Amino acid sequence: TIRISDRFCGPICLRDSQRLEVPSFAASLMPDPRAEELQHCTDRLKAHLDPESASDGCSLLQLAGRVDLAPGQIKVTLDTTALADLLATSADRFSPAALTGTATFQHRKRGVETRLILAGEPGAQDKVLLRNIAKAQQWWQEIKAGRSFDEIAATAGTSKRRVQQVIGLAFLAPDLVRDVVQGQQPVGFTSRWYLRHDLPSDWDQQRQLIRAL
Repeated sequence: TIRISDRFCGPICLRDSQRLEVPSFAASLMPDPRAEELQHCTDRLKAHLDPESASDGCSLLQLAGRVDLAPGQIKVTLDTTALADLLATSADRFSPAALTGTATFQHRKRGVETRLILAGEPGAQDKVLLRNIAKAQQWWQEIKAGRSFDEIAATAGTSKRRVQQVIGLAFLAPDLVRDVVQGQQPVGFTSRWYLRHDLPSDWDQQRQLIRAL
């Protein structure tokens, strides 16, 4: 058993919160619930797990009695007392099998930053990186049309140096661009990283460098 720090709670909460919010969870939690009891429990869970009402943004962990990590798998077991208090019911009503949820994950580490990527987790699209790729492609087309870096910078309201830095993204391998569009790029591949490193022109070298981040 370990204590999960705040940096891990996002993907854990996303997956199990969705599981807890549907009426089928309340039905499995309490065998043969009355209709009004089922609706009451579903409404209480939705209200508690609403991210806008959570003071710490991770209400699911307030209900977690135990979190276990194994290679490639995370298991969250709900605390019966906390859950009973939330639903204003008796813990004796709960089915033990419904209290535990599991999910597979990939572990990614970059320096001191660690991220758990749950299987099927929606991609987190980096809008800044995506916008810079679009700018780079546009600016490269303008260069090919005969415009200078100075002219492009003046039109874009930025510096010539900035245009020269960003334009290299126009030569990113198509599959790496696709990954960014889908939010599936490595966690370390950001605009900040790109502006501080030289990106090889060879696509295979790009893939090897970026996918190691």
